[in-house]
Amino acid sequence: PIALITILYKLAHNSYHFVHTHLRFFDATWWAWIYARIIGATSIFTEHVAGSPVHENPTVELIANIVDQTLAAWTLPRYDVVTATNHATRQFLNRTYQLPQTIQLVYGGVDTAYFSPTKKGKRQIQTVSKNLKASDIVITFVGRLIWAKGATKLYKVFRRLLPKIKNNVYLAIAGSGPLNKTFRTQIKRDNLEHRVLFLGALKPEKVRQLLQSTDIFVHPSHHNEGFPNVILEAGACGNYVIATDVAGVREIIKPRETGALIPSGDDRTLKQSISWALAHKKQTKTMGKNLRKLLVTGFDWNQISTSYKQLLVSNLKDRSAHVARIQTVALK
Repeated sequence: PIALITILYKLAHNSYHFVHTHLRFFDATWWAWIYARIIGATSIFTEHVAGSPVHENPTVELIANIVDQTLAAWTLPRYDVVTATNHATRQFLNRTYQLPQTIQLVYGGVDTAYFSPTKKGKRQIQTVSKNLKASDIVITFVGRLIWAKGATKLYKVFRRLLPKIKNNVYLAIAGSGPLNKTFRTQIKRDNLEHRVLFLGALKPEKVRQLLQSTDIFVHPSHHNEGFPNVILEAGACGNYVIATDVAGVREIIKPRETGALIPSGDDRTLKQSISWALAHKKQTKTMGKNLRKLLVTGFDWNQISTSYKQLLVSNLKDRSAHVARIQTVALK
């Protein structure tokens, strides 16, 4: 707390126009609006998640829901500006909190020039166990290795599929988290190092290379997602995307048009969706192209940043003096 107060004191001398925080579960959200008032800035809150917290431990989930209905409910109405990164989240906030502010929709976006398809002739997946070829098929998961993200479910489904699929199909898992050690141990125990490429935490450039080398991207999360960046990045790279049918995900993934949606926690449907994708390469490539086209035309950062700049300019307390220059501080 002392270090935090010291940092905030130093920041207060920089004449910021905005104080911006994200997600109602983070403690900064509970007090950032107070700090904004102290320094005379506009407070902005952005929500990504379109539902109450989900956790494998019922006690943790209960505590999180209590916080959601008390601290969050008391805090959010005190922000000057409230935004949501997807339509489902805006609906959730309106339904749950009845906020006095008009919740403004500014979608999450992706740099479609940076995340773009490449020819699969050269696989850019770093692995000591296998040099992949252009003819190989890569199924990929990228995300935090926690229970709620569903990576363990994907691994179990892939393991069951192995007797029925060709030897050139591989599963790549990238990320870090509490399940890191569990995955390494399980893959070794199952003797699947030659088919499951456990890549651990990757730098952004390596994530891009992995997605550019991916054929099927799976996001099997079984908690209340918002508008996952990784789905946007995978889609921008031309991947065929299989994702859980939750919240903002369904705003970009349209079944048989831009990808596949599966019910949350449904292993059977996940298995069927992967099997279908492996058997229908032409259709999946078409849907991957459709998804990228959708992202380029409606969710590229050039468009999203313009919308966000307009939001900031319209909420400047002294527009005449500061329209030309906008500074923000993000508190997490």
